[in-house]
Amino acid sequence: MQSRRIAAAAGCLVALFLIGDLFAADATARATAEVMEPIGISRVSDLRFGSFAARTGGSVVLSPAGGRDAAGSIQLAAHDTGGAAAFEVIGDRDASYAITFPESVAMLHESGATPRLTVLDFTSDPANGGVIDSSGRHLVRVGATVVVAQDQVPGRYAATFSVVVDYD
Repeated sequence: MQSRRIAAAAGCLVALFLIGDLFAADATARATAEVMEPIGISRVSDLRFGSFAARTGGSVVLSPAGGRDAAGSIQLAAHDTGGAAAFEVIGDRDASYAITFPESVAMLHESGATPRLTVLDFTSDPANGGVIDSSGRHLVRVGATVVVAQDQVPGRYAATFSVVVDYD
């Protein structure tokens, strides 16, 4: 009798599992990921403020489009108009990116002496970043302002500056 009860209980448990399977459902899903192309940037052309006379000082503003204006008593030379910097951003097609510039850069005189020119207010076209095109490339033009002191020492000045890009 005991074995009949055990057999009946086992049968009930099997029936419960079978009934449970009749009302169960399942589904599947895929897990996906996309590893983006590494973003990069390379220099196409340098930032060139051109030639000018300092007089009593002021500033030279170079736009990303390459236009050049003077403020203060700066006299711009017609023979050397300078030009905006250009960089090529490469990366994942149709991805947006942000661009970051230094706050300021000190350009040193060719003699290594103390006189400096300060470059600041970097601007770009497109402003603050852009979208990489379908070929995986995008051109960015960069302008800035150089501050010129009264009686700035004549000569050539130079500096390097870093431009950082990152995906948004």
